[in-house]
Amino acid sequence: MTISLNKVLAFVAVADTGNITLAAKRLGKDRSTLSQMIAAMEDELGVALFERSGKLPILTSAGERLLGRAKRLCAESEAFHEFAYQLLDEEKSTLSLAISPLIPAQLVSQAMAQLRQRFANVQLEVLQLEKEQIRAALLAQTIDVGLTLNPNPTSTAPMAVSYLANMSMEFVAGPQALLPELLDASALASSRQLIHQELADSTLAPLFQVGRSLEVIGSVELLLEMVAANQGWSILPAAIVAPHIERGTLRRLQVKELVQLPVVPITLWLAPSVADTSVVQGFGEALIAQAQQLGMVSS
Repeated sequence: MTISLNKVLAFVAVADTGNITLAAKRLGKDRSTLSQMIAAMEDELGVALFERSGKLPILTSAGERLLGRAKRLCAESEAFHEFAYQLLDEEKSTLSLAISPLIPAQLVSQAMAQLRQRFANVQLEVLQLEKEQIRAALLAQTIDVGLTLNPNPTSTAPMAVSYLANMSMEFVAGPQALLPELLDASALASSRQLIHQELADSTLAPLFQVGRSLEVIGSVELLLEMVAANQGWSILPAAIVAPHIERGTLRRLQVKELVQLPVVPITLWLAPSVADTSVVQGFGEALIAQAQQLGMVSS
């Protein structure tokens, strides 16, 4: 004798709700169909599962004894489906990720390592693109995931976009720059500022364009080299400049007027086709965990 899982689900739903109508709504079936399924299950078992003397179904002693096993069977079925969906997700051999230039490499590399531990069959493809290029690639479905700074909320459809963390920024200069480590904003404004193009083109540009003499640089590596060579000061992500400060090739500047360092929001963009997959959700969780380890502000 084999009893279908649908009948077991119907039995559990009626037992949980104590009401045929509510159970039918939970399962997306009509009342008469659900009643027929319960009756058929009772015929197959040869025992009554519910007493029907009153308005509402009440479990018989046999029904009470079967309910625990029935619930475990339903839970196992749900776990089986979740595992099967995860396997289907893992069959996607490549997850394409694009990051904008100022996203710290440590954030992405460690999140990738965590993702591989969880989904061993997934290969990651990582590109560095400007924000608008990332948006275009998501729309064209040539990438799955994008990480950028401060996207324009009005231009995200149809992608799913979520806030990830706030990235702290540091004021830095070269080791021999003619700037004291503690200075006021007017001293900064009178010195040459080197600003990365991603910040200069963002909606946050007015907050970060301090110097009256301003040079926009498109390469993070070149900007770091220019600052280290004392060609100007800059505002850069703390996670990017930290190893350079530790090595002594850059030094941190403190601005008297600032109570706290400025921050920039990082957002996660997802293509509609992958937004609900367990691989992408796992990558998002790994990014959040790594952002916390890097000391990024989460709210």
